[in-house]
Amino acid sequence: MEVVKPFEVIDLEGKPEAAEVSGGKYLQVKQGAGGGSKVGGHAVFKVEIPEPGTYYFWARCWWDDSCGNSF
Repeated sequence: MEVVKPFEVIDLEGKPEAAEVSGGKYLQVKQGAGGGSKVGGHAVFKVEIPEPGTYYFWARCWWDDSCGNSF
C-alpha cells in the first residue's frame, strides 16, 4: 500500500469495537487538510485477483461537512 499525505493510515489497535473492520485500519484526511485536487495526495492498493470473474469493490466514505464530497 502506498499512502501520500494528506492521507493518513489510522490504526484501530486497542479499540476492540472497531478492530474487525478494514483489517483494523482506515484512511483519513484530517479536517482542513484537504483543499480539493490542489493538495494532491493519494492511496494505492494492489490487489491480486486469483481467477477471472466478477468482483466488487466496497468502500465507505464519511465526512463532517459539505467539503468532503467525493471519493
